[in-house]
Amino acid sequence: MSVLEREVQASYGQGDDPLKTLIGMGVLIVLNENVVAEQSRVLTVIQSRNKPETRTIAGTTAIVQETLKLDERGQPELRTSTLLGAMDEVMDSTDMHHVGVHFHRVIDEQWLEVPLQSLPGKKAGLEVVIFDGPEDYGFYPGALHEVSGPPAWMTVKDILQGANIRDTSRELVTHAVETGMIRAGLNAYQERKTVPVFPRNHDFDGFRTIRDAKVDITSITRKK
Repeated sequence: MSVLEREVQASYGQGDDPLKTLIGMGVLIVLNENVVAEQSRVLTVIQSRNKPETRTIAGTTAIVQETLKLDERGQPELRTSTLLGAMDEVMDSTDMHHVGVHFHRVIDEQWLEVPLQSLPGKKAGLEVVIFDGPEDYGFYPGALHEVSGPPAWMTVKDILQGANIRDTSRELVTHAVETGMIRAGLNAYQERKTVPVFPRNHDFDGFRTIRDAKVDITSITRKK
């Protein structure tokens, strides 16, 4: 086990297992429109590879989701770092230059930790991001090793009822509807209680290169 892995293990407390706590983040990128929650449109992607440790199946439709890195768990900048890492599933640096200013997050960092029935003992964070740019903008994902083809808008209702939806995505969207999280995010945007997702002068490609070199938290295994 590396020094970093030992430090992360220690940060959980005696006897705790990182794989039984928060392992990732779901990002509901919601189009800014005045509709009921189930008709809200969310940006979705098609998974391009299997990852059994997070129940990712190639070919399934998913909301934007990102696995935590070892040095993000428990850190104050967790939400921002993981959120920025997640964004390359739907866009590249050119997209950020053109429409990056149209992505907004709630000022108080509206955030829930959701227990995942499809991954017993594990949780995923959940955050709503509001997009107020052109709905017909053609996004191009930077993380082509994670997703295939361009992302697409899909109603919450279709995500909940679809036959080929990633298990954890359906769980997270269900939780967002039941808690009123989507409407709360849209209301916060209307009340100007949001901030840009991307920091000023954000180096999209540089940040991605550095973060991609880090180890996923799901790589931690217990020594028997």
